[in-house]
Amino acid sequence: MKKLFTILTVVAITTTITFAQSEGDLKFGIFTGANYAIPVGSDMDDLKDDIDDMIDDADDMGYDAEGGVYGRLGFHLGFNCDYYIKDNFAITSSLSYSQKGFNLNTQQESEQQVWVSYYDNNMNYYEDYVTLDYYDKSKVNVKLDYLDLPIGVKYQDDNGFNVFGGLLFSFLVNQNVKYESEYEYEQIQYEYNNWNNSYESGYSIVSDSDSDSDSDDYDDTIDDDDPNSTLTGFQLGVGYSNDRFNVAFKLNRNSNFGDMDGYGDDNKNLTLQLSTGVYF
Repeated sequence: MKKLFTILTVVAITTTITFAQSEGDLKFGIFTGANYAIPVGSDMDDLKDDIDDMIDDADDMGYDAEGGVYGRLGFHLGFNCDYYIKDNFAITSSLSYSQKGFNLNTQQESEQQVWVSYYDNNMNYYEDYVTLDYYDKSKVNVKLDYLDLPIGVKYQDDNGFNVFGGLLFSFLVNQNVKYESEYEYEQIQYEYNNWNNSYESGYSIVSDSDSDSDSDDYDDTIDDDDPNSTLTGFQLGVGYSNDRFNVAFKLNRNSNFGDMDGYGDDNKNLTLQLSTGVYF
């Protein structure tokens, strides 16, 4: 029993020492994970309100409409460095490729009830009640990719749990706007009597449809100006680390990423990140 107690004590002490960080420790690692970039800001809110109004107007006219401004799901990948200036306290920084931006989607469809009337070749009169379908959909994907450089401080307790935060600098490395649209609608096409083209002898329902997809730069679609090349902001996060692995949840907020034609420049990304990584 005494020997077992000694072994458990040694294991517990070793585990505590493993997770503790001492002054002068320097740790390098790589990490990756998922991004969800949420569009925020007063001008972005105005855009959201305008789309909501458009959806409400379409609903009032009998369409089944939906849409809005949504966040962009992406990823991040980079490397990090922690230098412990005191026991459990570190200067922390990283450099990572991070996907941000936003999506704008609208969709509306309807069923229109119409009466059709026509004569047969014997001049008998007929009426029908038919349903015509209408469908319209559009997507705009604004892709803004950055190199994120946060510089901050980190506290990690002896059990491996940590909190961190500091300044964030983001440098634009790629921008692209992809847009897609498609529609389909039905209409009545009448057939005419052979002996008198002024009378309909019947009808058919024909469908017309089209779709388009393309991509272009931000300054050719969203605004006349390019998006801002350098952003500032802050990063906050919590995580868990041992000598080999780490996992963290981060919140990044950037300054304005650029103007939007007809609105303004108060357009930002609030980015949620879930990261996992390894230390060298």
